[in-house]
Amino acid sequence: NVTKTLSKASGWSVSAGFPFGKNNVLFSYASIDDKSSLNRDGKLLGLAYTYELYKGTKLYGSWGKQFNNANATYPLTNGGDLVGNVSTAGYDPTGFMMGINSVF
Repeated sequence: NVTKTLSKASGWSVSAGFPFGKNNVLFSYASIDDKSSLNRDGKLLGLAYTYELYKGTKLYGSWGKQFNNANATYPLTNGGDLVGNVSTAGYDPTGFMMGINSVF
């Protein structure tokens, strides 16, 4: 029910991380194929970078782009959560975030 209809949809994703020293580069790509007459297909591309300042503390930055077909209104996902939509069908939202993550 990811397309908020009683339709069938299929999806897949691939991701990879490339650590080197205190650095880590991450890549992800996902696709959803709405097989209903609504045809709300979308693709998501994500890139991220982390740098370990010291044990348990990392700086991070990430960028994401959602590609919607003319019928789709998917937002940038929040941990894979497809709840919520963008207001205009076919709009392709982009986002960037950065911060610090500390485990204590």
